[in-house]
Amino acid sequence: MTTKELKFIKTNLKWSFTWSDFLSRYFIIIGPFVIALIGCTMFNAGFRFGYISVDNFMNSYFYSAIIELLFGSTLTYYIIRRIGNEKKFVIVILPNNITFDDIPKKISLSNWTTAAKSKEVIEISTNVTLFSWGEFITIVKLEDNTILVNSRPTGRQPFTFNRDIVNLKKLNTLLKA
Repeated sequence: MTTKELKFIKTNLKWSFTWSDFLSRYFIIIGPFVIALIGCTMFNAGFRFGYISVDNFMNSYFYSAIIELLFGSTLTYYIIRRIGNEKKFVIVILPNNITFDDIPKKISLSNWTTAAKSKEVIEISTNVTLFSWGEFITIVKLEDNTILVNSRPTGRQPFTFNRDIVNLKKLNTLLKA
């Protein structure tokens, strides 16, 4: 992690957005967006060509269009929300008896592995589970007893099933133990 990235994280409490991130992680949003767009196109074509009209409003074409639109919109909303959540850092106040340098010792009590450690950053990787392809947890030292924590999936996992929240709770439990 560069000094510029670290400064951005400490100032904004989130990862910076780069186009390489979009291509490697967030390109998945195009699929649900296209599904919603197909639903809109079906409505447009239905009204334009008479498949959906005032006299014949509730038919199978209308139901197909509404299902496409709702399904695509719901998936698009969920993925946009997931992208926002995985970019944010959470402020965690360390217990009184723990310093930033003690965190890797606490992490070794779990099945997580410390991938990298520097003066201000600790990077941890989690194992693959039934609902996760593995997560990458980043811990940034903010002050003496305050850290910033972020959990994001490794690779292009489209759905994380709130694994980031589970990882943050587990990290808090490990730090208090």
